[in-house]
Amino acid sequence: MTLHEILLGMIEDKNDIADLENEVRRLEDQHGLETYAEILYILANIKIGPLEAAALWKSACQHLYTLSQSLGRPVNITVALLDYLLINAEGEYINRAKVIDVLDYERIAQSAIRDGLTRVFNAGYIREQVSWELTKDRRYRRGGTVILFDLNKFKQCNDEYGHMAGDAVLREFALILKEYTRQSDVVGRYGGDEFLVLMPTTHHEGALIVANRIRHAFEKTVVHVPSGPPEGIRITTTGGIAEYMGEIGEAEVLIEAADQALYLGKREGANRVYHEYMVKTDPVLIPHDDMVDMRVLDTVEEPVKMIGKRPFKFIATDHMESGRLLRCELTLNDEDQNLTISGLITEANPQNDGGFEIAFHPVEQESGDWLAINQYILKFERTHQKE
Repeated sequence: MTLHEILLGMIEDKNDIADLENEVRRLEDQHGLETYAEILYILANIKIGPLEAAALWKSACQHLYTLSQSLGRPVNITVALLDYLLINAEGEYINRAKVIDVLDYERIAQSAIRDGLTRVFNAGYIREQVSWELTKDRRYRRGGTVILFDLNKFKQCNDEYGHMAGDAVLREFALILKEYTRQSDVVGRYGGDEFLVLMPTTHHEGALIVANRIRHAFEKTVVHVPSGPPEGIRITTTGGIAEYMGEIGEAEVLIEAADQALYLGKREGANRVYHEYMVKTDPVLIPHDDMVDMRVLDTVEEPVKMIGKRPFKFIATDHMESGRLLRCELTLNDEDQNLTISGLITEANPQNDGGFEIAFHPVEQESGDWLAINQYILKFERTHQKE
């Protein structure tokens, strides 16, 4: 880093003048008196020699202490410097000085890209970042994901406890997002109670893990506000994930895929994370001869952990209602035992012979034979591709 860059970061980070003075002296040991010329140029656009700059810096710091004591509050170093020049320099420097408060400049720049309430990025900025990432990915094909979150029953929270309570909930969720994501990820408020996370180089398996950690953390969070109930406010979130790998051209297409997955998660009871595969992947049709039988055992209540990449269709004699998450037992013609699998019924189409064509999207649960069934479907696909 250059001396200019080091001083810029130092001025932004150091609010205490004693700390700033110590750091400047430390830099003087490394860069000489040029340090003082550079810092005066940064603070007030004053260009003078190193010796003169060192003397002026010392006088400005002494004036800052005096000014702070007389006003009874902290004073910015730029304010102290310019005040000293106005009083003591008789226009020698001030007529060529340009007031540049680095912190104010940074705040103005950040306000253009940050959400004022939550301090994460705003919708416009995060859309630009998604577009830029997709442009890069068409060349490098490293892939990645976006996660779209929506807070469940947020409108009800606003209606019951007021907008100040809703604002507190939004800020708390934003803090959780920043805590569970990487510095390389981009977190933004997409609108209202929707938040978008861009995760470059992270594929759906990793995104599902992160999204569920966020969901669990928020589920346990209690927000206390004066207008809220004594026990605090607790609500949950639903997430939708979409993955990219060089082939998606527009940010809107990717975000829409995540929104479709989010909608499906909301429809299935909320407080869960769904992946776009559940929406757009064409299921593999397993002929009746290959799948001997499939029976419903019970309804799955726990949230989905991971979406299988190989959804399939089969012909069932019994009707299975679309939109239900079920645990089933099935028998395949080349397996010696019955296998259990959980999944979402996304289609249930009546057939002419009285049966039903069922589209089944497998999901991984704590128990079950998901991996064995997924391998079976992969083998089935390869076999029929050769034919």
